[in-house]
Amino acid sequence: MSQNEPEPTRAANEESCNSSAMVHYAEDESGQYLEAYGHKFHASGNIYVPFDEEEQRHMHARHKLLRTCLGGALTSTRLPPDTKTIVDIGTGTGVWAIEMAARYPGSTIMGIDISKIQSSVVPGNVRYLIADIEQPWEMADDYADFVHMRDITGGIRNWPGLVSQAFRKLKPGGVLEMTEMRTTIHDFDGKFDDADICPSFTKLFRTLYERVNMDFDPAPKFPEWLHAAGFENVKQRMEILPIGDWAKDDQLRQRQKLVNNLVMQYLGHHSTMIFAGAGYEQKAFDEQLSAIKRELFDSQQSKPYVMAVFTTARRPTTTSDLAPL
Repeated sequence: MSQNEPEPTRAANEESCNSSAMVHYAEDESGQYLEAYGHKFHASGNIYVPFDEEEQRHMHARHKLLRTCLGGALTSTRLPPDTKTIVDIGTGTGVWAIEMAARYPGSTIMGIDISKIQSSVVPGNVRYLIADIEQPWEMADDYADFVHMRDITGGIRNWPGLVSQAFRKLKPGGVLEMTEMRTTIHDFDGKFDDADICPSFTKLFRTLYERVNMDFDPAPKFPEWLHAAGFENVKQRMEILPIGDWAKDDQLRQRQKLVNNLVMQYLGHHSTMIFAGAGYEQKAFDEQLSAIKRELFDSQQSKPYVMAVFTTARRPTTTSDLAPL
């Protein structure tokens, strides 16, 4: 693999190379938003993943991919059929909440998201709350049987605080499930270290996320944060998502087909705002993505893959000392 990929070229005028140069406010019939490289982002500037129609299509595609990893299931957790209260944190378009509503018709499902992009046609047992999920959730403590978080990397600065809030909102014995696709790229044969695959992009991506106090790859730290919050029975399940054309197993090949249609958009959408906000011109950004695409799809030297990580944890049935917020 190439270990000398060029660093992206900064805009010619360094002094003008700030957020306002590459990121600007715009407005349409839905309200005000931030625009970067042609994508729409939440007007707060705190969410580093777009919410436009292209991203919404990708949300549905990722939903399909993650269900494939779970054998068609909607959760890694086996929930009892009489589960009553479910909270979907970072609900996005609401596709997961809607499908869960059909699976658990006796439940009440609340989907929370900062962007109002959910369908207006929803089952009677689903309701949406438009709110910042890092702020206090509008529900009583000990409310939920099941809290679901998925695909929210790029929108969270205080993961321990989010996990602690989930602990409090769950009933004793309630379950939290967190699902994220990692942004680090691995080699199936182990011939290359992670740092050797698309090295300049990975290094720069991590650095830019650190500048805005965000973790670009939080899933490995979930168990530590969950234990610190007071959860028990913490488990992680990792699923390989092959990139390219190397997978032989039928199940992996099915995933590979879906991943190949998603991976560049996923990496691009999770890095657009972070690069634009740092002042990188779109041409340099596009060149960097093109280099990554060549390395992932044209090289015969490695078998690249990313991982989907499913993390589950249970709030103890008796808790003498709740975790602090």
